[in-house]
Amino acid sequence: MPIERERARLQRAFADMAAGRPIVVADSEAQPSQGVLAVAASEIDADAINFMVRFARGIVCLALTAERARELELPRMVPGGEDVCGRSAFTVSIEARTGVTTGISAADRARTIRVAVDPASGPHDLSRPGHVFPIVAHPAGVLGRAGLPEAALDAARMAVRGPAAAFCHVMSEDGSVAELDELLAFAERHDLALVTVDELVRARLEAGGLIELDVRQELPTPYGRFRIVSARTVLPGAAPLSLVLGEIDADVPVPVYLYRACDAAGSFEAEGCCGCNDRMHDALRWIQDQGHGVLVHEASAGGGAVDADEPCLGAHAPREGLVDALAPALLRRLGVRRVRLLEHTGASELERLTAWGFQVVEVVTLDGAVPGGHQEPAH
Repeated sequence: MPIERERARLQRAFADMAAGRPIVVADSEAQPSQGVLAVAASEIDADAINFMVRFARGIVCLALTAERARELELPRMVPGGEDVCGRSAFTVSIEARTGVTTGISAADRARTIRVAVDPASGPHDLSRPGHVFPIVAHPAGVLGRAGLPEAALDAARMAVRGPAAAFCHVMSEDGSVAELDELLAFAERHDLALVTVDELVRARLEAGGLIELDVRQELPTPYGRFRIVSARTVLPGAAPLSLVLGEIDADVPVPVYLYRACDAAGSFEAEGCCGCNDRMHDALRWIQDQGHGVLVHEASAGGGAVDADEPCLGAHAPREGLVDALAPALLRRLGVRRVRLLEHTGASELERLTAWGFQVVEVVTLDGAVPGGHQEPAH
């Protein structure tokens, strides 16, 4: 889908969330895919709950941050959670202590949700158990766990309605979980915006603030003094690092090389046996000749300590596609908009950069090339 159409759909979804209307959030073409009907928790009312239970037909859940769950003193439904790794991190169920009758009506569940997300509410404003099922979302949202609770919460956050969302899984007529084709039909039938987890990942990365730049030092190389610019991200072990030469001008095409070495290649100074370092030196030599440019050293998502209050990632760990999005996000933060893409035979980064809205004005093949050699226009 063209990026302009995706942005338009996201803008509509955020506007609907801000207005208290439900949206459909779908897994990103996962097999089998799932989807939820989501509403910003701060805007919930009885009509929204009634729409959920009538048309989506799953249980009504409430995606909360770990911080809010601690404030409300909501323990995990399963202590430790080792036996549900990869599943949603349910807390004990809740009910508003006052202003409800049986707790199961649409009005009662809407009140429970509003009480839970009201900053003035505390643990004594809720009874346990109840008819609303809170879920602790990953602190980094979809950037930390590619789950539907995180996606619903992030959609509400990006709609500027606070980091909390009520949601309900969409079921088929036969009671099975609705898959992507049914979700698309469901959204069209009810005139609802539909967004996917991957689209929300890209939206959060493009919004900025999640990749913070840190200019650490200058690195003397045989090809000049490059600035080392690192990026701090929410993904352990996945932060890209860049070597920048000269000044970046958004109106001037910038030579860019995306470099992901294998484990054998080692650091810049190391002698790699596989040719990875040779390719990096080719790119730095070309950038030197042009007088400016960026080499991005990409890393793959790694491990790292997991806070006890964070949900287990399991099958919903950040997708490889998210790691692939970090380098383009770093380039955007550096101010790059127009690109002269440096590549070696077999590499293909053109589609990735154009999908992120970069204007790739040409592709330069570096194999055996010297500065001023063969250059191919981008298609």
